[in-house]
Amino acid sequence: MDTLRIGLVGYGRFGKIHADAIAKLADVKVTGICVGSAESAAEVKKQLDVLVYSTYDDFLSQGSFDVIDIVSPNYVHASQAIRAMENGKDVILEKPIAI
Repeated sequence: MDTLRIGLVGYGRFGKIHADAIAKLADVKVTGICVGSAESAAEVKKQLDVLVYSTYDDFLSQGSFDVIDIVSPNYVHASQAIRAMENGKDVILEKPIAI
């Protein structure tokens, strides 16, 4: 089986939980994380060996993901999920789906 590549959007409290859970799965790997701040980017770079994206546009256009796991603030869930699906990606969406 090929490795399932996950793109993670958000690296706050729940993003870290998702990253930890994914790391425990066989044949599944986080291959990139989209963050909203320089502080989050620095934290990802210290803790994980993955590509870090500072904009969602770069994440979608440059990342190579099979599934996008959205764990960003819920007010952007809908727009991010729609754009990911428009780009042919399967989506895992942290609840609430949107406000």
